Amino acid sequence: MAVSEERRITSAFITAFYLLVFCCQLQAQSTTEKYASQFSQFSTIEGEFNQLRYISVLKLPLRSSGVFNYQKSEGMVWHTLEPIENTVKITESQGVFSGGSVKDLQLVASSPLIGQIFLGVLSGNLSKLVELFDVREQPIETGWMLLLTPRASIMSDYIDSIRLSGNEHVEAITLYEGNGDRTEISLQVTALD
Repeated sequence: MAVSEERRITSAFITAFYLLVFCCQLQAQSTTEKYASQFSQFSTIEGEFNQLRYISVLKLPLRSSGVFNYQKSEGMVWHTLEPIENTVKITESQGVFSGGSVKDLQLVASSPLIGQIFLGVLSGNLSKLVELFDVREQPIETGWMLLLTPRASIMSDYIDSIRLSGNEHVEAITLYEGNGDRTEISLQVTALD
């Protein structure tokens, strides 16, 4: 093969590679913009949740259920009612708090990043999540599904991926952990504003 032929093929390959990267970035941006505008319309989301936590060393999943209240200005209150009552409050500015009731909450030593991820996932606030995750739309018959994979390798030690799905709002969340465990959360929204 002649040198000029090799250069032409190499140049074509490089051009195709850059076009592919550019198109993928445009697709991710349009997906993010599409859902971000849909989710941002809600300032309050209230409802009930059911959670299954699959831990690799246990045969059966751990089940919990309760209620949640998200207010864009106040953050999220996640109140587990069964099997053990517990309340977690997450605010963007103050972090993560936990306790038996809202009155007993104490700051949990955790990274502010955990609170931002949790709030972003539950509220569907993709503008925060797109900084930390690659966001891809997954085809399904009805509604929508997004797959979030961590951008930073240090985060992928803990989070393998997060799958969000729903119709008007987030209805299901599956967190796949780096160690093989997973958490499935279904949300039944009772009030939107």
